[in-house]
Amino acid sequence: MPINFPISFPIWAPNLSKSLRLSSGSCSNFSNSAARALELSRDALKKYPGNAQLWAMQGAAYSGQGQNKPALDSFRAALKISPDYLPALKGAIQIEYEGGNKDAIPLLQRVLRARPSDQISHGMLAVLEYQQGNCAAAVIHFEKAGALFESRPEGLHAYATCLMRLKDFERAAKVLQRALALSPNDPRERQVLAAGGAAVLVDVGPVDHSTSELRALPQVLAGFDQLGRN
Repeated sequence: MPINFPISFPIWAPNLSKSLRLSSGSCSNFSNSAARALELSRDALKKYPGNAQLWAMQGAAYSGQGQNKPALDSFRAALKISPDYLPALKGAIQIEYEGGNKDAIPLLQRVLRARPSDQISHGMLAVLEYQQGNCAAAVIHFEKAGALFESRPEGLHAYATCLMRLKDFERAAKVLQRALALSPNDPRERQVLAAGGAAVLVDVGPVDHSTSELRALPQVLAGFDQLGRN
């Protein structure tokens, strides 16, 4: 299932030699470099099939051509040889994440064991855990993702949704205020914030349960869920 929160690792390409580097120039140059890298990696793997770097290079080359299945197979082959080889981990994660596949979760956890402050990995984990309905885990990673979602209302909505499901309504309202600040003239954002505010009142004391904002809260939450599941 495709994901509505695009997050990408910085482009990586093996630096075995100048001839194997993927170009950051025009699309045609990138395509030609990817094709050349693929050709060279295939030849090299015939001689050195146990080389994780070569498998990862082949995966990056396939990915550069938009061939995700052989790319993922190549990254997995690299990880069988070297389970913590970071370029292969990132390559496999990117493909799994973009496909909405929860198999990216253990790979991301492996990256974070080596790089616990990696905000991109935390951001991807936040999204995937949210989409799996694991809000307790998602909230931790939303927090550690830092500013990654600060300009993305859909990410802030997902974060607030999980906080609400964990009955942390006050923090949820603060997150929704940040989303409103991105689109201050959007009436939908104001409706969302009003519903979040009603939830805060419910949490701290008696409230009139007939208020339109409170009645709208279940629909708001359902709408949040659709942001990540469509």
